[in-house]
Amino acid sequence: FEQEITPQLQAGETWEGVIEVIDNDGQPFSVWQRVDAINDEQGNLLLSLALMHDVTEKQALEVHWHSEWEQYETIFHAAPLALIYKDKNNQIVKANRYAAQLWKTSPDKLVGKIFEDFDPQRVIQAEADEVAIIRTGQPKLGLLQRYQDRYYQVAKVPYQEMDGDIAGVIVLAVDVTARLETEIALRQERDQYETIFNAAPLAIMYKNPYNRFICVNHYAAQRWNIPPEKLTGMSFYEL
Repeated sequence: FEQEITPQLQAGETWEGVIEVIDNDGQPFSVWQRVDAINDEQGNLLLSLALMHDVTEKQALEVHWHSEWEQYETIFHAAPLALIYKDKNNQIVKANRYAAQLWKTSPDKLVGKIFEDFDPQRVIQAEADEVAIIRTGQPKLGLLQRYQDRYYQVAKVPYQEMDGDIAGVIVLAVDVTARLETEIALRQERDQYETIFNAAPLAIMYKNPYNRFICVNHYAAQRWNIPPEKLTGMSFYEL
């Protein structure tokens, strides 16, 4: 400590920093200290003036917040979806790695950019959405957008400053391509099944354990001259 502070004081400079001090019980605690040099006319050190303040709680709080910030950063960048913070000028303030990978770049290189730099075709709609969110404070959820042959479910929500003012918009985008492809495949299979079911030249009827129709094809319905949907829930005894 003396090797660090003495040369600065002799040079007429101020030293400031945090030092570890041992209390009467032998327990260490942190102290902020500032030492000012008072020199004579020849520049010789006459005396030093020191100010000290216990910063143990402050340092503990800083460690706590730093730990929480690291946890937030880990979750932010590990999330399996795109997360983008944008300000009122439509500029990107922060983006996670997932979002950066969509544009084949790094998160830090996205800062200050606008969507027009990457996807000009969607700028008009994107800006209209975000202007409305900033003006009303109401989120836009469940948007489905296509980008680079992939489909994303997008949510846009306002984020606020400590005073409650809306500072911008948070954009969240989840890749739902696989889910949509599965839904489309199932829908096609269902349509094919319904086509075969209703085109079959024989009566096909599904009944529940209570002998009531769950589903009846067109051929069967024509035998009773009743539309298939009206037969649902009926039994043979009611025909």
